[in-house]
Amino acid sequence: MDGAYWPIDRVQKMERKSIVAIAKEFANRGLSIHSMADELELNYSSLKRALRLRKYQHPVGIALIDYRCQSEIGVTLNDYLVAMIAKGESRNAIAKDLGVDNKTLQAYADKHGLVFPFVKPVPHDFTNIIAAIKRRKRKPQPLIDSGAQNGIPCSTIKKRIALGWNSHEILGIPAGCGHIRRQPLSKGMIVKYVGIRHKTLAHGELVMIVGGTREPMLIVESINNVRRAHVSRKNISIAN
Repeated sequence: MDGAYWPIDRVQKMERKSIVAIAKEFANRGLSIHSMADELELNYSSLKRALRLRKYQHPVGIALIDYRCQSEIGVTLNDYLVAMIAKGESRNAIAKDLGVDNKTLQAYADKHGLVFPFVKPVPHDFTNIIAAIKRRKRKPQPLIDSGAQNGIPCSTIKKRIALGWNSHEILGIPAGCGHIRRQPLSKGMIVKYVGIRHKTLAHGELVMIVGGTREPMLIVESINNVRRAHVSRKNISIAN
């Protein structure tokens, strides 16, 4: 025998049997060549090649399952399936117990005229999931909720919060309007009053800056009624 197969020679001498005879014993136990190689501490590829050179065909798939049934429980696979079907076991449960996929087991059953009982699938129970969702209370976000009511997108609200705007600026300045803090001020500039309460000005009214560009309070003049008023910078936005 080629020196490359010396581990197999060692096994044959130890067992006092040919490697083919040993493989047949493993087959009768329902064990694959992989299991044989692991148990005998042999290289799987070398073992497979040695058996092929000796023209030995090891059983695989459902045939090996049949051998395993006879070895472990003393009945053929066919008798085992008949007993399980009579018991009302589903195909999935039987396949899982045998360690075989559903498609292979179904093909075997069709070939031997076996019909698996129909087992209605157990409906998924979502009770716990629904209960968890109900327990998950939504954190109140008054600024975002109020902004949505005023037509200001949630993303805009979050950006304004991140920029450090106060609540009046966040909710009072319409979306898309430039903020006065980010624009150079000059007399004659037309801006919009976005404050809520003022004696003479209305929310959204256009006004012209006439003074106070370097002061905390701007002096503006209403375009409509030509009245002057002092307003805070936070209550002014750039007119579209």
